[in-house]
Amino acid sequence: MARLNLEIGPESDPAALAGQIAAFFVRMQRLAEAPLPAWNAWKPQPPPQVAVAEEALLARIEKALQAIQVGSLEKAVLAEAVDLVLPSPPAIPSLLAYLEAHHPDCSVFAFASESEGNFPPQVFLGASPERLLSVWQGRVQIDALAGSVARGANGHQDRMLAEQLLRSAKDRREHQWVVRSIQEALGRLGMEPRISPQPRLRRLANIQHLQTVIEAELPADVHLFDLLAQLHPTAAVGGYPQQAALQWLEQWEPFDRSSYAAPLGWVDLQGNGELVVGIRSALIEGKRVRLYAGAGIVADSKPEQEVAEIRLKLQALVQALALQPPDSLGW
Repeated sequence: MARLNLEIGPESDPAALAGQIAAFFVRMQRLAEAPLPAWNAWKPQPPPQVAVAEEALLARIEKALQAIQVGSLEKAVLAEAVDLVLPSPPAIPSLLAYLEAHHPDCSVFAFASESEGNFPPQVFLGASPERLLSVWQGRVQIDALAGSVARGANGHQDRMLAEQLLRSAKDRREHQWVVRSIQEALGRLGMEPRISPQPRLRRLANIQHLQTVIEAELPADVHLFDLLAQLHPTAAVGGYPQQAALQWLEQWEPFDRSSYAAPLGWVDLQGNGELVVGIRSALIEGKRVRLYAGAGIVADSKPEQEVAEIRLKLQALVQALALQPPDSLGW
């Protein structure tokens, strides 16, 4: 499916706009007929070394725990950004093909900005497990996704870790703040959500989460963007209470999140749409890459475990960035 958005003003030339539309679909047709790059033809290389600034990250987690202890926050979602310099610029199509093959239960996305001067274009991409918001013919679905544990090395270990996650009071509390933030956002718009009483497991390639699917009916006078304005950022990527958490992050988070955790997706003229959260993501500019990941901090969080969770979440893109083109292809 291809969607084209054009800005139309009083002085717009209909013939010129029609030409832009025709040229766009000609280009899409060429892309549809071209063979997709095969990521599995690439040579696997040792994954890039990801050096998390552990001391500084632990200090921020401790500050968040102090804020929670004195009652100014219930939850804060700390993000970490890791910068890498690769031997050569990654081939974006092959990287996306790899993510799609290895993370079939996620939404794979890529957004490119136009290059300026001699600088390469920036590409923000990733494989997000979290649907922020879906609206179709007035029916709303929202994912509450929070609480994490690794996948096991075998079936038995995987089940043990899953049971550990389901029984974890800390992870259930972290998850419940997300559910509550969504419930309150819907309530402000007069909506009555249907919420499962217990979370279920969401299993991904290298991690498993607690997930609650929340459903509601969208009032006729409420647009998808009205709902988005109330929802984002949920307690899954910001914290709870929302404004207090955002103020805390503005003070203590040492980098600009850019598009990390932003709503990404599509909306049509009828108000239907689907948006995911831009997590498990990277910003690529030539050979330079910034990786993003985060973890939710609540009252009984253990700082070392939260650092380990961030490292685990970074792995999805680290493995993809380890692909290198075969010399025989001359890429």
